[in-house]
Amino acid sequence: MPMSDRSDSPGEASAVASDAHGMLRLVVFCAWALCAVAYFSYRLTVFNQEWPLYSWLFYITELHAQLSIALFAFVTWRVTPRSRPAPAVEAASIDVMIPTKGEPLEVLRDTISAALAMSGRGRVLVLDDAARPDVRQMTLDLGAEYFARGESSHAKAGNLNFGLTKSTAPFVAVLDADFVAKPTMLQALSPYFSDPKCAFVQAPQVFSNRRSFQHLHGWGLPRDWNEQSLWFDVLERGRDHHNATAYCGCPAILRRSCLDEIGGFATGTVTEDAHTGLQLQHRGYGSAFHPDNVAEGQAPETLTAFMRQRYRWASGQLSVCAREGVWFGRGLTWRQTLCYWASLHYLSGALRDVVFVVAPAIGILFGILPVYADYAVFLPFFFALLFLSWAMMVAFSRGVWHLLPALHFDAAILAPHLLALWRAPFGAERVFHVTSKAKRQTEDLSFMIVPCTVAALNFTAVVWGFLSTLGLVAATISGTPLYTVWFWALLGFLSHFSVIWRAIHRTRRSSS
Repeated sequence: MPMSDRSDSPGEASAVASDAHGMLRLVVFCAWALCAVAYFSYRLTVFNQEWPLYSWLFYITELHAQLSIALFAFVTWRVTPRSRPAPAVEAASIDVMIPTKGEPLEVLRDTISAALAMSGRGRVLVLDDAARPDVRQMTLDLGAEYFARGESSHAKAGNLNFGLTKSTAPFVAVLDADFVAKPTMLQALSPYFSDPKCAFVQAPQVFSNRRSFQHLHGWGLPRDWNEQSLWFDVLERGRDHHNATAYCGCPAILRRSCLDEIGGFATGTVTEDAHTGLQLQHRGYGSAFHPDNVAEGQAPETLTAFMRQRYRWASGQLSVCAREGVWFGRGLTWRQTLCYWASLHYLSGALRDVVFVVAPAIGILFGILPVYADYAVFLPFFFALLFLSWAMMVAFSRGVWHLLPALHFDAAILAPHLLALWRAPFGAERVFHVTSKAKRQTEDLSFMIVPCTVAALNFTAVVWGFLSTLGLVAATISGTPLYTVWFWALLGFLSHFSVIWRAIHRTRRSSS
């Protein structure tokens, strides 16, 4: 698997590397805050009194969107990388654990070989929950140690805890089966443990298969930009400032004594990584985020794999936060609590997005609008807040956030997030599903239901609105309200159709 020559993480070429332009962000924030207060005060006076419940629903939905921006600004107010201490961990005191269950042999071979080539490592333990003879033989031939526990209780977390029983090192590094580490990975991450309260160090997840579904090319984006760039290039750096770094599983190093104190890797959810990190932070331990690229893995190739992975993450995150009392900040500082609230608020955005994608069709097809106002007054308020909201995202993401890709991936994650929210009250997902690493994959058409439904609904609204302006069908609304909602419906159609088009295009390309 080819490794990038870069030493930095994706998007580093942007302004993220430094925290410059702080005064500009403050100006944008103040303008946005004043505009938001003015807009929402004015909005209370222009409800559609014929449909009060719908008007209140839409008002709350708009407030939810702006609260998302406020939380984003809080988390990312400072993203300056911390100073890096001198090396403090002795060589060969870090064992490397590689959990695997069904990944292709060629993928696993690259991971094991790279782990063996790391400087300062101890033992390399391959933990095979599938107990495959060919994996055992390959592992031994390469010079690593092979272990299979003979059962698969607690999925990946159970496998990692089994690995802890085979390791005696004071630190353990975890590599997913598809992550190829750089030789300097351990040297880069271990110095942070000079702080005796540091329980784990997380590094960004970088991906070598840059033609995956979560990568976009063109549109003025950096070569390595992908759907997770905002998380690892901005949000994790901001969370690090609040001592709320999220443990994302790989690539990372953990202090063994801290793991032992909480009983090993957390079980009971499908996101053992986030769960473990939160339990460590509950105990008062610190964490660190190392911003540079130390390993490269495989991103989901298809929309189906992408949606399944995002559903597992969303379901696991909801379960972890409920089990660990994040709603009430139990055991966390107020800053850490707000960081976790921001993540939960992001997941709940799927409910908000349902209102936003359905509202244009309700307006054009049935003539029901949440606002009854003089549009010469309303639209300046609306567009001022809209553009300042975009400016906030650009400014506080240090240029990593881009509007069109954001709309595209918001459409792609709508279905998995909705499913996770729907199932959350009935119990968390307990079955761990490994994200497929196969080069050739097919799409599951059931995952296309939501984007197809939303695209069809908005396309119908677009066509009906256009025909109504020609007098070919009955018009339920007209003039400026129609043109405003028509453009909104067109945007909803294009964002969801782009997901469908990319999925079909990628299927055709992989089968050719």
